[in-house]
Amino acid sequence: MLYKDRPELYCRFLVDWQEYYKVLKLAFPSVLKNGTLTYSIPYGFIKRPMNGMEEPGRTWVDISGSDDRGNFGIALLNDSKCGYSVKDGEIRLTIFHSAAWSKHDPETLTESEGYRLMDTGTHEFSYALFPHQGDWRDAGIAREAEAFGMPPVVILTDRHRGEMEEQREFLSTSASNVVATVLKMSENGGALALRLVELHGKPPQGTMTFPFYQSPINFELRPCEIKTFLFPLNRFRPPRATNLLED
Repeated sequence: MLYKDRPELYCRFLVDWQEYYKVLKLAFPSVLKNGTLTYSIPYGFIKRPMNGMEEPGRTWVDISGSDDRGNFGIALLNDSKCGYSVKDGEIRLTIFHSAAWSKHDPETLTESEGYRLMDTGTHEFSYALFPHQGDWRDAGIAREAEAFGMPPVVILTDRHRGEMEEQREFLSTSASNVVATVLKMSENGGALALRLVELHGKPPQGTMTFPFYQSPINFELRPCEIKTFLFPLNRFRPPRATNLLED
């Protein structure tokens, strides 16, 4: 699917996979045979060579390069797969890998053992091809991937006159390379714990707005830092930064 004013090609699959001892990959060739390959990893990113080896990745992988017209690239976003292989500018996304559970070579299995095969059954997943100018940081690919994996939740209701404005943000940050990844009750139950993470490997400074506090809250992060803030349920107490243990 293509959407107006959006660059990516969005695809959604429904597959009933019943193959045994097979691997299914989707391949996406590109002209970027000498580009820079970057994988997403939990709360960060890593550069790897395009050697065709199967590598773990999180929600996106990107190849960026240049020609006589400037810098450009292409990213592959997905909502549930975690295996990739890239060689000569071609990105391959591992969709299914139907090996036997807990099979260890050179041991062999027999049908009488009643073993199961991985990934058999019905699957739904989505991916998006995202062409862009500049590199993955310029295009905000990491932030796009976070949004791709968390689509809006639609709630049906009856017809009534709405009391809220047409558009509203629960939480926002002024830095485009910072996102909120966790909002939960604190360990002691007296505050909301909010975690921010920096996405681009560049130290940001900025502010965030939170519905319980009228004034913006300043923050400063190191490259790829995960920082936790506590917002007391008692609004007369100010928010504060803390560590991951919430000490």
